[in-house]
Amino acid sequence: MSHFTLLFKRKFDFEKLKKDEKFEPIGNRDEVIEMIKRILPEIDFADEEMGFYNGEFGSFVVSLGSTDMNVISIGIRNAPSDDLVNNLCKELNLYAFDSSTGEFTN
Repeated sequence: MSHFTLLFKRKFDFEKLKKDEKFEPIGNRDEVIEMIKRILPEIDFADEEMGFYNGEFGSFVVSLGSTDMNVISIGIRNAPSDDLVNNLCKELNLYAFDSSTGEFTN
């Protein structure tokens, strides 16, 4: 099963989101890559905008946006559990939005 999880700095209601509302920044790309590598040293960020992981936690693609990021997108395939997402959220003080359920998971 595959799905996307989005990580944000705070929870919000998508239904009530204003068109011009901006999300709080998580950090710049280099900071975020460093934080993710502390939690998951095996991840490969050969591409500045994407990190690839295939191992005990399953198969993930972490997509990073612009230099100052306000969302992290994680494409999850064949994941045995949500351990990685939970660890990232805990360590980076973020909230996970599961696109398959339309709800925040933490």
